Amino acid sequence: MDNKKKEQLNITYTNGDRYEGDFETGVGRIGYGIYYFANGRKYEGHWIKNQMNQAGVFSWPNGDRAEGIFKDGFMHGNGVFYYADGRKYVGNWINGKDDGSGILTWPNETTRKNPLKDSR
Repeated sequence: MDNKKKEQLNITYTNGDRYEGDFETGVGRIGYGIYYFANGRKYEGHWIKNQMNQAGVFSWPNGDRAEGIFKDGFMHGNGVFYYADGRKYVGNWINGKDDGSGILTWPNETTRKNPLKDSR
């Protein structure tokens, strides 16, 4: 018999990180939730077995923000990276690194196709 229980959880960890969202006993973070890192970073989106997976938004204290698909804790697939300085990169990621095939746009609308890999 399966004793797993899915519930809403609001927990603060000893390192100062905090999680609000779906949790399953024996599995961990699963479904939708928001993870607040003690250093000011934040992930809001879907979880599978304690890892950021599927659609989500990861933000940094400096204003940078990544929106897209995550796999095993990293951007993986199509997404958009918004820089705090107003630049925007639309492209594809593989294990957290942009693959260089996207388009980087500056605030003045200047664009550059296929910028160098890992342009951040």
